[in-house]
Amino acid sequence: MSTIDSAEEPGYTNSYLGDQHAGQLMRLRTLERAFDPLSRTVFGLLPLPDNPAILDLGAGAGSFAGWLSKRYPDATVIATDIDTRVLTDIPGIRVYSPTG
Repeated sequence: MSTIDSAEEPGYTNSYLGDQHAGQLMRLRTLERAFDPLSRTVFGLLPLPDNPAILDLGAGAGSFAGWLSKRYPDATVIATDIDTRVLTDIPGIRVYSPTG
């Protein structure tokens, strides 16, 4: 039996990258501004079949998944991240939560 409080254990949820700090959404939005333009450019060059299935792993706050659903309206866009709370209100995407 462990006597260590899980809140004191190091790991993702207790780090800056974890989802439990007040600046999490701002951090995700900053990453979106930095990386979405290049991601959109590269993705636009890909030869996609009709009705593609697209999986956005590490979707963050979901801006890219939302863009994918608008850019490819016939696609099935699935987004997932360790924390999917902010993904649930994005129209046109399916959200897979690793925690159930």
